[in-house]
Amino acid sequence: MHEDRFPGHKFLPYILIAPSIAVIFIFLIGPFGQSIYESFFVSTPFGTRTIYVGLRNYIRLFSSPDYLNSIVATFKFAAFVIIIGLSISLAIAQLLNQKIRGMGFYQVALIWTYAISPTIAGVIWASMFAPATGLIPYIVSKLYGGYTLNWMTNGQLALFIVAAAATWKMLGYNIIFFLAGLQNVPNEFLEAAQIDGASPWKAFWRITFPMLSPTT
Repeated sequence: MHEDRFPGHKFLPYILIAPSIAVIFIFLIGPFGQSIYESFFVSTPFGTRTIYVGLRNYIRLFSSPDYLNSIVATFKFAAFVIIIGLSISLAIAQLLNQKIRGMGFYQVALIWTYAISPTIAGVIWASMFAPATGLIPYIVSKLYGGYTLNWMTNGQLALFIVAAAATWKMLGYNIIFFLAGLQNVPNEFLEAAQIDGASPWKAFWRITFPMLSPTT
């Protein structure tokens, strides 16, 4: 027998989600569709006339070496943040899930990065890597006999630093989710695996990691 969760208000769920759907259409789907439409045209310098050019803009775009390099850089950035960032976050969350004295302090100390605003995080990293006054270039120059670390003139180094900063900024956020998932793994499963002679590494990949998927 079908149970009506909203007796007498059949359209209530649709009314409740209508504002969110309206915002999505107005500020996301609408501008996206307009951008796709206008990409097939070229405007005169003062915008008084538009000329239909078909796929010419896309051909020019994908023929540009700078644009292709930006795609490669984007994939490198995403791979670093996703693979390295999530791996580090999961490892730290696994450590925080242990019963160690003073663990509450360590949890707060490692999660606070997410509470920092992106602007402040950018200032911190820019200050650390400032070529003339930054702490990191100073340490590198002392260790490598006056070598000057200037990431502003090295594209690959700049990409690495930006990816590292993004990973650090989201570290606390990822740790929270991984820690929540780890705390939902029943200890009985891990104890049974230990009794059966499974190593901690094997128990992690066979039990803990698969059970993290609902949370992460």
